[in-house]
Amino acid sequence: LYSPLMYPPPRVAGGVLSCSVRFCYHMYGNSIGDLTVFFENGDGRQDIFHVHGNQGDRWICEQVALDNYVQNINYQIIWRGRVGNFSAAFLGDIALDDISFSLGCGGIVPTAPPPPYLGTDCSFETGFCDWVNDLDADWPWTRIRGGTPSLSTGPVAGDHTFGNSQGWYIYFETSSPTKLNDKAILTSPVITYNVKSNCRLTFAYHMYGAAIGRLDVYVKAAGRNKTNAWTRSGQQGNRWLVDYVDISKYLNGAARYSVMFEAIRGSSFTGDIALDDLLFGPCVTSTSPSPTVSSASTASSLGTSASTARSLPVVISSTVMSSTTPSVTFSRIAVSSTVASSMLSSAATSRVASSPVASSSSQMSLSSVSSV
Repeated sequence: LYSPLMYPPPRVAGGVLSCSVRFCYHMYGNSIGDLTVFFENGDGRQDIFHVHGNQGDRWICEQVALDNYVQNINYQIIWRGRVGNFSAAFLGDIALDDISFSLGCGGIVPTAPPPPYLGTDCSFETGFCDWVNDLDADWPWTRIRGGTPSLSTGPVAGDHTFGNSQGWYIYFETSSPTKLNDKAILTSPVITYNVKSNCRLTFAYHMYGAAIGRLDVYVKAAGRNKTNAWTRSGQQGNRWLVDYVDISKYLNGAARYSVMFEAIRGSSFTGDIALDDLLFGPCVTSTSPSPTVSSASTASSLGTSASTARSLPVVISSTVMSSTTPSVTFSRIAVSSTVASSMLSSAATSRVASSPVASSSSQMSLSSVSSV
């Protein structure tokens, strides 16, 4: 979880007010991992608070002094929660509440209003948004909810967005008639953005099975060849993972680009690869259709996969999500251990936790809260 970007307090005669950040956390369960708080500015990232393990069924409030970290440049505070024992991950929920900064911490850097939703951010709940299956691929990505049909591979519990069988995601089915090194390619629209902003794509992926092949992310700047920006191969465990690609470093000043996810089949059917919750940072101002597109009417050109891969429906759609890009408010945030192993972005951690038995730390007087 990232705080808003903060500007430092002004330097005045007689010094400045003390700066600290206050927050309350709840870490109850036998599979609790850890909670770490970082201070980050242009000089790097520093660990300023850490706690691990079961802290009991209670809210604990902490105040961390920032005077030794705040300098004369903008900064952010980052909360990272991680699950512990994956064999019983449902007992590892971590929650946050009541985050505030003292008066001596400066203020929030003003930002422009968020751009309108353009179909690049996608949770696949209502379709493929503006992403498309690439005609150069051997097989399409398939939209599905629940577990994949093959045993010992693919998501079992459901999607990443909701962490249950009601949510939708997409995956590459690797059962027969697919064969070794066959590919499924998902392509974004051509994106135009402000080259002065940092551009990051966050995504959730699932690579579980003894015969997992490889997942690659490519960035293609306008007028240039595509560049491999991220890759994973082999089994990554029966869990959703979250990672990101820093797109800006691959554009070299280009104002238009597209992104491709390419899944490559391994040696057998236990190689399903899944994607969910594609979320861009401040790097989309407009979009146009990808030059290589697929729609429901072109599914037959992708080979026999649409009708023979375990009779799964191939849903290929350009329907735009009805909801806007997920946002986070500083009221009550939680890391659900059944859905993700790390918190890399606000979009991946906006679900409210079910672990605290008491409803909120706000209902407790500060004097009655014990500290670590």
